[in-house]
Amino acid sequence: MYKQYNGLAVFDVDGVIFRSVFLIRIARSTGLKNYFKTLLLGWRYYTSAISFEELLTAVLRITENF
Repeated sequence: MYKQYNGLAVFDVDGVIFRSVFLIRIARSTGLKNYFKTLLLGWRYYTSAISFEELLTAVLRITENF
């Protein structure tokens, strides 16, 4: 009767994810290489080289095996 959904919903209404560097903390716990990849993606996002969707998709792809 009930469908079970596997997924993630992110609502960043207060800027918690990026202002508090939440994604970087997640990446740091998955290893030094992923940490530096996430830092680079964050820098590219803040310089408007990539969009929000691209940033979120890339970081989740990096940390999905965590």
